[in-house]
Amino acid sequence: MESLLTMLYSFVPVLSLAGYLPQVRLLIVRKEKAASVSLSSWLLWLSMASISLGYGVFCLEDFLFSISCAMNFLGCFTVVALVLYRRRSEIVPKINALRVKTY
Repeated sequence: MESLLTMLYSFVPVLSLAGYLPQVRLLIVRKEKAASVSLSSWLLWLSMASISLGYGVFCLEDFLFSISCAMNFLGCFTVVALVLYRRRSEIVPKINALRVKTY
């Protein structure tokens, strides 16, 4: 039973990373505003993923658990980075439009 669970657990990183792909795809492909994505939730999940990764690497020293946490961290980080990038790209044109040209 233990070897079966170990084998199944090795698929967790791939499956967890695949869970982030729909959100990443939406942030890349869709033209809707990124303001609809809750940045505070994703930052909370990113901080939890960071703590889990650190715990796995430094406390447990468990390779499979650390890889799983690293994939979770990577997924959260990717979403947060895309949301920040999209929000910035949505705000900058508005700021430029507000600037008054002086000669």
